[in-house]
Amino acid sequence: MTREFARLHLFKFHAYGNDFLVTEDPIQEGLVSGTARVACNRHFGVGADGLLLLHEKAGGYWSLRIINADGSESGMSGNGGRCAAAYLHFFSRQSFGEIRFITSSGEKIYTRTSSAFPEAYYESLMGIPSFAASDIPFSAAGAELKEVNNFRLQSQGLDEQIFALSVGNPQCVVFRESLPEIDELEKLGSKIEAHPFFPERTNVSFVKVVSRSHVKIRIWERGVGVTTSSGTGSCGAAVASIRTGKTDGSVKVETDAGSQIVEWEPESQVKLTGGTAFIGEVWIPEPELTGIGKS
Repeated sequence: MTREFARLHLFKFHAYGNDFLVTEDPIQEGLVSGTARVACNRHFGVGADGLLLLHEKAGGYWSLRIINADGSESGMSGNGGRCAAAYLHFFSRQSFGEIRFITSSGEKIYTRTSSAFPEAYYESLMGIPSFAASDIPFSAAGAELKEVNNFRLQSQGLDEQIFALSVGNPQCVVFRESLPEIDELEKLGSKIEAHPFFPERTNVSFVKVVSRSHVKIRIWERGVGVTTSSGTGSCGAAVASIRTGKTDGSVKVETDAGSQIVEWEPESQVKLTGGTAFIGEVWIPEPELTGIGKS
């Protein structure tokens, strides 16, 4: 079938319901943010939590950019990287094996452990987490903090004890005896994300510790809102649990949509293991012709 219009080719994947649109097609820089907002819209677009832009580099590397549903850019997405890796493998862009992504938060390595189309499972090295307040970044008025551990966030209607860190993007962890229901999650998540102490905003995970090797979480993602899962959110929740002595070094991180395994030892990289699945592919009109990406 001959198509008489220019189009943007998108491939949709999900990791436990955390869904992404993957493309290698070039998009003009000034249209990237608006294109993500339109394509990720669940009523007027294809629908997704984010848009993943892939570009092949020399030496077997791939450039990976993660654009959130609101058009903002994220340094890294654990689930998004897994979706991008599955795209490269399933559509023969790279042989089955190790995939190295170059992201704005550094190199990330994904290794396929098993697959049976349309599903695949990967181990990924997510980098060394940072607890320095300046790396998150976190800046509390009237307080000079080296780390954000058991900090009482008291303002704008909030009164929460938080632990914050960076796993390639900012993570705020709130330990709870019981997890918040959706109304409370939306209210608290949105307030914490946009709190002025987080100048670049933050992802938020509410965490219930079940055992030394098991936690349950609910997630509010920066630039997206409530999500069913998050790779970096799972990493942040597990690392915070390990760092504060609540769990051991290998943690099953459970959401309502499924579980991932996070392993971490101090001064080492975080290893994340989980699955992804291909949903489908679609063409939409190219933004430079239609103006869909313009603000």
